[in-house]
Amino acid sequence: MKERRNKGTMAARREREGGDGGDDEISETESDRFIVKVAEYLQGAIGAHGWSEETVRGAFDEAVKHMPKGRARKALRAGFDEYADKLCDTIYRKNGPSIERTKEERKIAKLSKDPSSAWWALHQEPLEDFASASLEVLCVEFDYSLKRASFDIPAYVLMKALEISDMLPEDVATTEEIREAALRRLVDIAQASKAAFEKKATKTQDDFVKVNNLVGRLAGATAIRRKMQGARDETAKLAAEIVMLRHDFRKLASQDASLSPPEHEIGVTASHDAAVLLGNYRGDLAALLAERLPEDENELARMFGEGDLPIFECALGLGGFDADFEKRGKKNGLMFGMLDIDVKDVKDVGKNAPPALLRRPPKAKFDANKEVNDYDMEAFAHAGAGVSTTSIAESAFNKSDFIDTDYLTEALSLVGKDDDERSGPGRVKLYFAVVRVARAYIKLLNEAGKRKRSSAVARYMAVAPAPEVLLMHVPESSGIDNTDARAMSVELSVASIKALQSIVNEWNEMRTLFKSAAQSEGGFFIDVNRTAGDAARLAFEEGESAEDDGAGVDDETEKELMAMLDKLEGPDASSDDSDDEASDED
Repeated sequence: MKERRNKGTMAARREREGGDGGDDEISETESDRFIVKVAEYLQGAIGAHGWSEETVRGAFDEAVKHMPKGRARKALRAGFDEYADKLCDTIYRKNGPSIERTKEERKIAKLSKDPSSAWWALHQEPLEDFASASLEVLCVEFDYSLKRASFDIPAYVLMKALEISDMLPEDVATTEEIREAALRRLVDIAQASKAAFEKKATKTQDDFVKVNNLVGRLAGATAIRRKMQGARDETAKLAAEIVMLRHDFRKLASQDASLSPPEHEIGVTASHDAAVLLGNYRGDLAALLAERLPEDENELARMFGEGDLPIFECALGLGGFDADFEKRGKKNGLMFGMLDIDVKDVKDVGKNAPPALLRRPPKAKFDANKEVNDYDMEAFAHAGAGVSTTSIAESAFNKSDFIDTDYLTEALSLVGKDDDERSGPGRVKLYFAVVRVARAYIKLLNEAGKRKRSSAVARYMAVAPAPEVLLMHVPESSGIDNTDARAMSVELSVASIKALQSIVNEWNEMRTLFKSAAQSEGGFFIDVNRTAGDAARLAFEEGESAEDDGAGVDDETEKELMAMLDKLEGPDASSDDSDDEASDED
């Protein structure tokens, strides 16, 4: 990792312009300091890889070649053999030059001997095998890794430190790759720590608090990273994994009477975590949660309970935004929060502004003079729950500087990689994930007796319009109206599993056809039972009833929802006594 970091730094330094001006001499003090510093840097690699003197001289030559142009580089290149000899004497024979340490260097040397410091952690050998490590060992490595990650400097800080006026996109990307790799490893350690805690026969409060605090530190650091200049989609996706991890760990504790959350986390749910970690986009979390859903919707109640409702609410954007964004939004008359969808006044429903579900908010151009990148644009591009063929993106992004002129072309195409969220297939894949999460949430609410809430959620799904490319491939046999993108989402959230399956099958068939024709990579298939789906499609074509087979919402509730959609107003509160506490549930 150090080697990659050095390469990124060297690449950035090459952006400086100018020749090796001035004389070709540097003082003995300057050269000695340089030699000693290079020796210290290479010492770890030499021990780990058994480098020979020849290899070290080659590495030194490469480092000098990529130094910023100027007097020092010119002098080192002119007297390369002399300086290379000094370097090898310092490393292999311990008789090289010595230097007087600065105050800062003496401080770092002292910290490097303190086991509680980040400098100590930086020099510890990283743990490789997480699976077989004990919880105690994992917690120590977790702490060390969090401290090591503080040395992964973002591009805009590197530019200021090295006085670089501009940085090529590929150099910014190289810097972020290093940071993303470290964050990926941290999330893996966190997952391993949770698993080790879960396996313990006797779980103690001390162990629970220790792991919870480490995961909390990771969550806080990741929330900051996601907003930083240069941060990419991968960081946001890792943030979604942390939200899920935090929910899982809370759920684990709630099932053990001997464990309790720290006082400062009492009442905290996934929605609180997401407001900080995910900002104003929930697509990454919805995709993760959809992967956990069972193939058979009847299995939902066995796998999920009322304690899981917060993660579903969070994934559907019902948990609001970060506090600063809400404060700005409310000045414009927007409303936020989980209870907003339960209001009766249609005007208030229209003001509800959820986080984006289907399209990632675009960032502003990289600006080294700002620490935080604007990541909130799509939230302002909200739309009410009324039906419309215009999607959130097209209604507002065309008016901003963030518009991607190739967006519509790619979004309407059947050709593209399924993991590319900008492509038509990528958008459809995410859309089906969101629909499955909504259906699961509505079913869990119904089983908990919260019918009023589930009806409101179905109406709310109009905020996630079906992708245009999918509208063109909805079979008539499904019984779903594909003339309105928003109405289709509402219908699919409560339709029978047969109706949904027939659309999935039609899409998969068209996708396969175009994939073969275009020879593009990949081709996703929703993880559902194709045999049952094919039977459902035949049943529709033969004119059989599309009545729900018990896997979806019952007939009475579906009729009630459709009537509500026609009126665009909430049900009368007095008609549903089972959900009297809906306004206080969260």
